[in-house]
Amino acid sequence: MTLLALGAAFLAFMALISGVHALDHWSLRRFGYAPFALVNVVSMLVPSGALLAALASMMRIAAEGASLAAPLGQADPLWLLVPSIGAGLLLAWLVWRRTNVWVALAAAALLLVAAPALVFSVLFRTFAAGDQAAD
Repeated sequence: MTLLALGAAFLAFMALISGVHALDHWSLRRFGYAPFALVNVVSMLVPSGALLAALASMMRIAAEGASLAAPLGQADPLWLLVPSIGAGLLLAWLVWRRTNVWVALAAAALLLVAAPALVFSVLFRTFAAGDQAAD
């Protein structure tokens, strides 16, 4: 069962990477703007981490059956959740100004949830494109 779950996680990750690169390539051809540019991915690392930390904290609280009030020494999950969603909406607005609303919402949602997983793929793609341009 563990090997099956690992294989499913790998296939889901590869589908995520393929979808991101396909949407980025299509948006670049159609609108002349790449919503998954390196600067967008790097700028969403902190809000993505805050969102994932808030969700993990809320899941722990739900599993323990405790109240949403944070214990002493721990941050309230809502203090992490609200700014991260605000940053996602800000990124969606910035991408929407250059593309359409559906590309902007898809890019913001994917970056808000998966920026730590996407950063190395986008970084290597940027390095490869720079190396090809130098030749």
